[in-house]
Amino acid sequence: MTRDDARTRITETLTELTTDARWMQFLRVMGTFHRYSLNNTLLIFSQRPEATLVHGYRAWQALGRQVQSGERGITILAPLVKRDPEREGDDGTRQVVGFRTVSVFDIAQTQGDPIRGLPERLAGNQHASLLAAIEAAIPFPVRRVADLRGANGVFHTQERTIAVLEDLAPDMQVKTLLHEWAHGLRSADDTRSRGDEEVVAESAAYVVASHFGLDTRAYSVGYVASWSRGYGQTVLAMAEEILRRSQQMVDPVQERLRVLDRDQPGVAERTVTRAMDR
Repeated sequence: MTRDDARTRITETLTELTTDARWMQFLRVMGTFHRYSLNNTLLIFSQRPEATLVHGYRAWQALGRQVQSGERGITILAPLVKRDPEREGDDGTRQVVGFRTVSVFDIAQTQGDPIRGLPERLAGNQHASLLAAIEAAIPFPVRRVADLRGANGVFHTQERTIAVLEDLAPDMQVKTLLHEWAHGLRSADDTRSRGDEEVVAESAAYVVASHFGLDTRAYSVGYVASWSRGYGQTVLAMAEEILRRSQQMVDPVQERLRVLDRDQPGVAERTVTRAMDR
């Protein structure tokens, strides 16, 4: 696949994300590859949506695994970096001047040594550790209240605080806190409509929850559909904002989970299973 072919594939994939099912599938891939650019996430999704961990051919060899014969690579875009002779000696002597296509392979296309340090996910309904990590990572005060006039949670823009219903089940607390946290990451100059903002927040919450193994699809699909009706192309254009907010949420939560496991040995072992089991 050439660079032009890759860009065409990106455009075609975006135009195909017109149903709730496809949109949620894409968000799951975004959750798995949260550090990747939007373009590369779309390329992975369009070629191998079930992928969970990708590397180049030689990188897999360095990890003690071999790409199986006959496997077809997943094309993504890699930066072309060149040295600027006019800035020799400066920290910025290298700069991105374009992009080229490279091939990567999913772990399911390889065989060999087990991989340590794979992303982990919470098992079953045991999300106490994830809930604690989220509350510790959220940069806004959280309070629990008896009534929110029909809402599960609210982000108070002026006070920069979050309120959630006190009687929500743990899984719903996780999803609600992520949703309201995503609202809090909205830029001050963001002028999107209320409906568009709700789609961004709920989609970002789904991405983060999916990354940690909590499937909120049953609730999120209907929620996104109810807010985004009539906003088809606008929803697609919001993908970059969804990625930006979810990236700001995943890493702090991951770090808090590590701290919890360090302070309470065995927490991760009791509550997580490998992400590749999804």
